[in-house]
Amino acid sequence: MSEKRLLKTAAHIFRIDPATKSSWQPISKGACPLHVYHDATKRFSRVVAMDGDTALINCILESGVVLTKTSPKFGQWRDPRAKSVFGLGFATEEELEQFAAAFDEAIQSCSEDLGRDPRHSISSVRSVNLSGMARSDSIKSINAAVEQAEGSKGNGTADSASEVATLRYENERLRTALTASKTNADKWEEELRNLRNTNARLTTAMQDSAKNVEQWKVQLAAWKNESNKLKEQLAEERRKVAALDPKLVEEAKAEAVAAKEALTATQEKLDQRDSELEQARRSLDDKEARVRQLEANAKILEADALFKDKYKVLQEELTAWKASFAERVAEMGDFFSAFDGLMS
Repeated sequence: MSEKRLLKTAAHIFRIDPATKSSWQPISKGACPLHVYHDATKRFSRVVAMDGDTALINCILESGVVLTKTSPKFGQWRDPRAKSVFGLGFATEEELEQFAAAFDEAIQSCSEDLGRDPRHSISSVRSVNLSGMARSDSIKSINAAVEQAEGSKGNGTADSASEVATLRYENERLRTALTASKTNADKWEEELRNLRNTNARLTTAMQDSAKNVEQWKVQLAAWKNESNKLKEQLAEERRKVAALDPKLVEEAKAEAVAAKEALTATQEKLDQRDSELEQARRSLDDKEARVRQLEANAKILEADALFKDKYKVLQEELTAWKASFAERVAEMGDFFSAFDGLMS
């Protein structure tokens, strides 16, 4: 078998929709085996993509067929025989570069087999990087070249026909690129409008921030003035304190200490008297309880004269004790009166 395999890889296979001629249709369910072959005996090269036993692509490569890299991982070319555009999506950029190298090698091999000088052949791998104006100028020049080539078509040479096909394909490719450039220009204009709107919003926000900064400055100045006033008042009070006679200050402090000590002593006396009064009240409660008990016994023993005598004695003692307690209460009242007078 004289056919030599230049590359074996895998890629997702696409084809331009013939109805719209603008959208891609996937013709493989996933990454399919992809091969590039060259047959030196028959002097042709081809790209073959297989999905099981089905050949998705069996494209003969000839001079003028161009592989266009529209993205780092996607390449496309037009098959003039099948009148269709095929696209390949690779997993990595390296795989696309390897396929592009094998594609170019296959084209160059065909040119060498036909005895053509590869230096004068059109490059088989191109990248879409022209600007809109450059694409428009290229299309005009290619249209002129096509008309010139068609004028000389009567000569019937194979080279003229091949060059006409190449120029027509290049013309169509550049038209597609110009359409994509216009689409990108619209996107850039939309992005520019968004950036301008964002810039306007940021400018408004900066102006609002500047106004807030001015308000904060005014408020800070007011706080500084208030702080200075308070500092001056504090310094004035300190000067007044420093101007007082130190002797008077010491005497006032000594009087305050003495008054505090006297108050503490008086409080202790009051606590002691309260304790004595509480004891007296408890004693009175006990006496009253005893009297009530004796009264109860007296009611039982009313007939007993001896008990009556004892009862009278106890009553007299109680009366005397009550008089004594009243005197002590009176003394306490006088003490409290004197204490109130002292405190006032």
